[in-house]
Amino acid sequence: MKMSMNINILCLVIVTLMIVSSTGATKQSNGIECDPKTMDETTRWLFFLNDPLRNIPETETERSQFCLEKNQKEHYVKQYAKRCLKAFPYQVTTLLMYGVIRKNKYYCNFNRGKKDIVSMAKCLNAIKPQATQCMNKLIDEAMVTVNAPTKLKIGLICWYVYI
Repeated sequence: MKMSMNINILCLVIVTLMIVSSTGATKQSNGIECDPKTMDETTRWLFFLNDPLRNIPETETERSQFCLEKNQKEHYVKQYAKRCLKAFPYQVTTLLMYGVIRKNKYYCNFNRGKKDIVSMAKCLNAIKPQATQCMNKLIDEAMVTVNAPTKLKIGLICWYVYI
């Protein structure tokens, strides 16, 4: 059940990134630069696995710094979604970010979460290269659908993820 839920979330992430990246050129909206590349990098940082520069914090000092950065990046994503995306991509982005924001809030605001993230950091950081490689391969192969007819894209991506 948990694996199925993770696959569904991954499918939604890929679809959202495709929607966000296809929304057009950079523009300015109420002080937020509507640059899909910046949004992609920020979202990648929040999801952890695809950011080669980010590790899970292993000390309390690193965790505090992580929480400061997390707050800034979550704010950027919320503002980008609100000001730069149309209704459907906004809704999908908001749904996807809810889980990430909630989990990060647990790691930053609750004593047990603070202990949990630091205690599991060494293990997660050790497997990160393999997990990142696997995730990148999945995303690269799923991007085959970019040139597919619009009405088939979501179905093809979800079909691919379930294989």
